[in-house]
Amino acid sequence: MINGLIKDFLPVFSALIGIYLGSYLTSKNQRNLFKQQVLWEERKEYKIKEENKLAAYNKILLLNREHPVIDHDIQHGSPILFDVDNYEKYMRPILYDNYHFIDQDVLNCLENIEGSLKIYEYNQEITGEEHFDLCSGFNELLKRVKDHIKLYRDKTL
Repeated sequence: MINGLIKDFLPVFSALIGIYLGSYLTSKNQRNLFKQQVLWEERKEYKIKEENKLAAYNKILLLNREHPVIDHDIQHGSPILFDVDNYEKYMRPILYDNYHFIDQDVLNCLENIEGSLKIYEYNQEITGEEHFDLCSGFNELLKRVKDHIKLYRDKTL
């Protein structure tokens, strides 16, 4: 009698185990595929952000060549004048249009420049030492932008 029950239930039991294993493996495979899709989407989003940030950095460097923010002493090569008009007209829009992409260290330089400009605008004049401070801040911003471009180039080449 027990042999008869085992013979009757063995195919049913085998089928249930097969169904369970099949559904488990299918479910596991679908989870893995979903995780891969999520990772792919995250990488794609990261790449888009990096490209937008680097495009903004490249534009900053280009515009600084076309419309320099810092005037230099021709004889000594040292910065002497921060061109507020060129900064406000050309640099500020790019920096703020891409604010959400820009690296934190570049944003810190931007905030320092903006804070100094607010103080100087309140006083309605910029002295020689203040021009030097603004020039130093902008040079630091450019240095950090170039560093990020170099870092990206080193990672990808």
